[in-house]
Amino acid sequence: MATVGIKIHKHHKKADGTYNVKIRIAHKGEKKYIDTPHFVVDKQLKLNLR
Repeated sequence: MATVGIKIHKHHKKADGTYNVKIRIAHKGEKKYIDTPHFVVDKQLKLNLR
């Protein structure tokens, strides 16, 4: 059975400071990444720890 998740590669930071959100599909030990039209910034990646 395939698993689906969301992945953001921090080493793929663009010049404008954004990261592309990718969809990760894994099946039988093989992973594939699909680019999406969505982008996030560092502030959106931080956990809100209170």
